[in-house]
Amino acid sequence: ESNTSASTWIDVEGNEHAQVRLILGADLLVCTNDADLVASTIDSALVDGGKAFILGADQYTRFGVQNFPGACRQLGLQVTVEEDLLETNFAAQEVDGE
Repeated sequence: ESNTSASTWIDVEGNEHAQVRLILGADLLVCTNDADLVASTIDSALVDGGKAFILGADQYTRFGVQNFPGACRQLGLQVTVEEDLLETNFAAQEVDGE
């Protein structure tokens, strides 16, 4: 869940956390709805200009992987997918290079 403060985010248990510049994740996507949940969490937890690198199985092994890039893009995050590896570069809130 997003917080009104630009430098914090609130987890599902109601705990407030500082946003971070780097997120490393592995095998986060198992089910189809995980794509939206993980993308939303990254969007909330990452500072503007931060990066997240998400490693995982391919779309034939994990159902949520195929939907993950689109879920990130819907939130305005920039995504690069390489081979069987999801490498996501996020510039949250940036549009047209701003």
